[in-house]
Amino acid sequence: MSRNRIDPALNVRARYKRVIIAFHDLNECRGYLNRLLGLNNEPAVPASDKTLRQALMTAAIVSYVRPFSGNRPAADVEARLPADFEARLSEKQRNLHKHLIQLRNREFAHSDPDVSDVKVSVREGSLAMPVSDVPRQELSDNDLKLLDTVCSELHLYLYDQIMTLQTQFEPGEDF
Repeated sequence: MSRNRIDPALNVRARYKRVIIAFHDLNECRGYLNRLLGLNNEPAVPASDKTLRQALMTAAIVSYVRPFSGNRPAADVEARLPADFEARLSEKQRNLHKHLIQLRNREFAHSDPDVSDVKVSVREGSLAMPVSDVPRQELSDNDLKLLDTVCSELHLYLYDQIMTLQTQFEPGEDF
């Protein structure tokens, strides 16, 4: 059997592992959102701390998109969540979801030059530097709140999936 194909006998385990991983990815995202928005007794990051806000926003987007990004396949873990997870989103949520995937793929996890219109500035006696007048896109607080709602809803759905799938395993079983 190919390393990239899931053995049908392992499908439930492969799905279970992906759901567990996704649950923790969304939990990580919600932690960053809590800090950005000042939720769950976390102090909000002031707008003046642009470096910390950008770092937390990047981390939130990357951790949110992980379950949907088509991870490297393995014989015992599904590469991504199935489409039915995304189908649960409202149109507004789905638009944000697609936007986050695009941001992650083009700006946050990769350095696509067409996004930032990068030019190189060569100076005598120093290292050449990339220069761009295009700022990285930030999400509004409303978008961040919507993302928190999406994470919360998907978190609950994943929790239900975990509980349902878990009934198919013996206590103490490791795989």
